[in-house]
Amino acid sequence: MEISVIIPCYKSSSVLKTVLAELKLSLDEISYEIILVDDDNSLDEKMILYDLEKEFEYVKILKLDQNYGQHQATYHGCTMAKGKFIVTMDDDGQHNPEMIRKMQDYLITSEKDLVYARFIKIQEDIWRKVVRKLLRNSNKSKSSFRIWTQVINEKLIDSGISNKLIDKKLAKLSPSIGYFDMLHRKSLLKKSRYKIKDYLKYLKQTF
Repeated sequence: MEISVIIPCYKSSSVLKTVLAELKLSLDEISYEIILVDDDNSLDEKMILYDLEKEFEYVKILKLDQNYGQHQATYHGCTMAKGKFIVTMDDDGQHNPEMIRKMQDYLITSEKDLVYARFIKIQEDIWRKVVRKLLRNSNKSKSSFRIWTQVINEKLIDSGISNKLIDKKLAKLSPSIGYFDMLHRKSLLKKSRYKIKDYLKYLKQTF
């Protein structure tokens, strides 16, 4: 297995088929798996996820027993990943699947353990922009579009992340971290799933 793509899913079933179709086009020449982490969605959302698992042979569903949030959901997905390289990305179409192989090539040629997407221009709602600016000013801004090696993944699984952000743990486990510049895409979702309190909780976890 060359690549495992982990996508935490929450209230995004309306756009996931588009995301999966793009991934298929981008990764079709290699062996890969896509792990959709069901972060305690509604029954209707769950049914769509399982329909997608039937439609796309490379898709696997990991069902969580409660809503853990993006970072914990991502970590749970890592425990299932079998690929030589682990990719994480959002479920709303903001991350371009065409960049995955380019990020992989950069990670290999630059001998990095972990590579983050670094977006040239961000297209997102006002509260996410505020949070991102605060984190950038504190040197804590990290993208959820990332790739790392299975060696790092095994260390991550062994150490766990408790209730902390996954990037804090990755920073400790990865001796060499790189950044790959790319354009950011607008979310396919018409309405944000997050409230102000969610952003405040994220800030609290970060510092």
